Amino acid sequence: MPFVEILESGLSHASSLDDFRRQMGDNAAELAQLAPSLRRVFPDIPQPMELPPAQKRRYIFQSVTDGLAHAARSRSYVLLVEDLHWADESTLAL
Repeated sequence: MPFVEILESGLSHASSLDDFRRQMGDNAAELAQLAPSLRRVFPDIPQPMELPPAQKRRYIFQSVTDGLAHAARSRSYVLLVEDLHWADESTLAL
């Protein structure tokens, strides 16, 4: 959930929808798996590749990392994850 909130917060604070969509780039399909609300805003997001579960997870994690790195090239960010002791295994892995 923290990374869904980070994505949705990024969308709400984006200078424009076009800018946010550009920042997602080729990672949009994987990011939309974490935050399905992105598909309502950007109906052009393609379906993700069909992958085995472990590979799919690695691909999603890499897409989040790439997306955050891309966004940080144009602006500094501080991401705060509260109550990390309550986080599930997947959130901790990411």
